[in-house]
Order: sequence, then C-alpha cells, then structure tokens
Amino acid sequence: MPACIVPSSWGVIVLNMLKSWFVCIACFLGLSVGNPSFALVLPIQSGFQAQVVGQGLQYFVDADGRSSLENVIQASGWETIAGTQASFGFDERVYWLKFYVENASANRHELLIELPNIYLDQIDLYVLDEQGKRLEHQISGDQRPFKMRAVQHARYIHPLTLPQYQQRAVYIRVASRSSLSIPIQVWNRDVFLVQDFKSTVALGIFFGLLLILGIYHLVVAASTQDDSGLFYALFILSIFVIFAYRAGVPASLMVDEYLPSTELATILAMALTGFSFCLFFSRILKVKQASPKLALLLNVAAVMAILPLMAYVFVDYSLVVRLSLAYSLVLISLFSWVLLQRVMDGYPPAIHMIIGGSFGIAGNGLSIIIALNLVNLSLVTEALIYTCNAIMAIFFALTISYRINMDVILKNEAQHERTQALDELVRKRTLELERINEKLHRVSITDGLTGLYNRRYFDEKLRTEYNRAYRDRVALAILLLDIDHFKMINDTHGHGFGDLCLKTMADVIAPCIRRP
Repeated sequence: MPACIVPSSWGVIVLNMLKSWFVCIACFLGLSVGNPSFALVLPIQSGFQAQVVGQGLQYFVDADGRSSLENVIQASGWETIAGTQASFGFDERVYWLKFYVENASANRHELLIELPNIYLDQIDLYVLDEQGKRLEHQISGDQRPFKMRAVQHARYIHPLTLPQYQQRAVYIRVASRSSLSIPIQVWNRDVFLVQDFKSTVALGIFFGLLLILGIYHLVVAASTQDDSGLFYALFILSIFVIFAYRAGVPASLMVDEYLPSTELATILAMALTGFSFCLFFSRILKVKQASPKLALLLNVAAVMAILPLMAYVFVDYSLVVRLSLAYSLVLISLFSWVLLQRVMDGYPPAIHMIIGGSFGIAGNGLSIIIALNLVNLSLVTEALIYTCNAIMAIFFALTISYRINMDVILKNEAQHERTQALDELVRKRTLELERINEKLHRVSITDGLTGLYNRRYFDEKLRTEYNRAYRDRVALAILLLDIDHFKMINDTHGHGFGDLCLKTMADVIAPCIRRP
C-alpha cells in the first residue's frame, strides 16, 4: 500500500468489499438453514432448493479398491455415518457412498449433486432406477481429465433428472490420497445457477483483491527496495495459487494440463507461503533489531517451510499433508509468541498485525481443523475461510502502509534533529572561525615586536579617514615620530637592546592614544 493514510475512497471500497463478502455468507447461511440430516431417502418436494446429504448416508469400505458396482450393491458391510457429513480422514482405501432421491411431487425435477471438495482424486457416480438398473455413470475428480466431467464446472457437479413419483439410487465411489472429507449437497438446478453466480462474483472479488495487492507490492518493492513488500507480495501470490487450485480455477480454464497437479501445486504454494510469510513477518516487525535470536528462529522456520516440498518427492502425499499441517500449527504458535513480544516492546505495527494475524489464524486454523475432520466442509466454512484470508491480506497491506508512514515520520524527525545539530555545529564553527579570522586580522595589522599597528593598518585607515575628512570638510593630520640616534644604539648595544628600546617607546606612546 502507498506510504500515506488510506483516503476515504479506499475506505469505501474496502467496506463495500467486506459488505459483498458478508452478503455472500448470508446467502450461504440462508441456503444452509435447517437440519442437514435427511435419512437414507431424500424426498424432493415442490419448491425444493437445496439439501445437504447428512445423517442416513451409508458407506462401504472397499479395502482393495477392486469391487465393482454390482459387488458393492450385493455387499452386506454397509454402515451408516455417525456425523452429519462423510469424513474418513487420511485413508487411501476406496469408499462407496449410497443414498436415495425420491420425487414425491407430480413435477419433473432437474437436480445437481455437488461434491465441493476439490482435492478428491477419483469420483465415480452411478445412478440406478427403482429396479436397480444402471442409468448413468459419471466421473470426475482431480486425477480425471476435466473434459470428461458430465458438467464442466470448477467443482464436481453431477446432473440428475428425477421424473415424477420416481426414485433413484445414487452410488458414489471415492478414492483420494488427501483427506477423505466428502460433503454432498443436492441442488435444484436453477437455484444452483443463481447461487453459483453469487459465488463466482465473490471469488472474483477475492482473487482480484489478491492479484491487485500482490502485483502492486511487487512494483512498490522494486521501486523502494523494501524487501518486506517483496515477501508480502510473494505471500499473497502464494495464497492466490492455493485458493485458485482450491476453487478449481486451473481446471475450469482448461489449462490444468499445462500446470502442475493440484497436489504438487498446493504443496509448492504452501511451502512458498510459509517461507515468504516468515521473512515478511520478520521484516515488517523489525524483529532482528529487537531480538536477533527471534529473527534467527524465524529464518530457521522459513527454511523448514521447504521441507514438506522436499519430502513430497520421497514420501506419501498424505504424510506430506500431515507434515504441512503440523508445521502450520508450529508456525502459528511461533508467530503468536513473536507478535506478543513485539507488542510488549511497544512497536506500533505489531498492534496492527494482531488484527490481520487474528483473521489469518482463524481462516487457516479453520482449514486445518477441516482437514483433520474436526469440522465439516461446507459453503459456510468455505466462505469464512475466504473472508478471513481476504481481511488478513487487507490488514497486512495496511500494516505495511502504516510501517512505511511511521518510518517516514521517524526519518523526518531524525533528519530534523540532525539538521538542528548540524546548524548548531555550523554556528559554533562559524563563531570560532570568526574569532580566528579576527585574531589573524589583528596579527596581520599589528607589529609583532611593539604591539602597535603596522603599515598595513595605516594603509587601510588612511583611505577610510581621508574619505571621512573629505566628506565632512575637516582637516586630516598625520603625526610622524622618529627616534634619534637609533642606529647608533643598535650598533653600540646590539639589535636586542634596540628592540627593547622600541618596545619601551611603544609602551610610552600607546597610553597617549585616548580616542578610537
């Protein structure tokens, strides 16, 4: 941000941006009101909008991943989930999910089944009629080509046509190396389109904000040579990459074939996020000046951020994710401790960092507990994560602006003090030089032996006094004194005695001069 106080127009923009996010959250909350549990059969009535598939959802564990749909249908090991969402943690086994959708009205319904967790590797959705005949087989997932999806959307969307007074069985096969959090929501197609438009606008605001902040601070860092702005820009652009993959943007733009996979891109961006934020945090709070040991600790933490990326080459992805989550928890604790220390030091930007840091901890902490299956992934939690990170980015940018303003003020004050000190030094040196010049001038116009004025002084005064006499029309008199027989004194008694005579004569003459 620029090194100035944010003008009122920027304040209006920020307030409108926050207002848009809260409106989107309210929309999400409005669509999620009600009990998400629905039993094994989901009834579709007239006016149906959306329903989260919760309690009553059944699942089957396919240990070797080789079971076909027919084998799964006949299997007896089906269980019912205990919570409100299918979440199985980090488990590389294949899971099958089953529920039924029944049209209890005389109207035909066009539905959409959404699986919003973009990190699921393979999804196979089967639709069976009332006689158990397979009607559709739709595939999606992060490891599947985007063009093979039934609905080419950033999230995993599967259409379902439900004729009047008929029932359909839905079987979903899921396999993934990441956390098996499998939120499922059934939408009315028209309601989904309206809601998807709102979500797209909100995401556009979010990604536009991150891009503007990141690119702007790159330019500022290049022009001011301020490395805190550089590391902030890298941090924001890394978050942009994480959330772009989280929202399925590369796949929806049909450029995923030319970019790293979601797994690799996420691990790479997380490593760069931790690395850049450690250095940004250290620079913006000037930790090195306050505590070199804490600064060294942050540098070590920055290097450790690269370790999960290096481990990705050698160990399983799920283990890398766990390492990244553990590192995030350690990092949050470290940042909290350093921030507390700087607040106790009375460093003003630390107080401003608390606000942005609190939102960052809230948003990223929510992501961590979702990955640990402590909280369900939903539209509301997603909106909160995006909102917290947006507010964090804004407050960190404002902190940079505040720090720059503070540095400018302190620099001006220091410059003013240096100027005053320099002026005082110059004044003293000038006075001293004047005294020296005066002394030198006195020496130059004074005879060294007698202490009387010399011929040079006479030449200066003659001109001045002549001009004065001419101007005032008065006489000008000159008195000449000569010492008789002075040469004989020098020849008889020596030049030393002659000099003594000259000094004695000067002592006699000097008191006789009573006017300037």
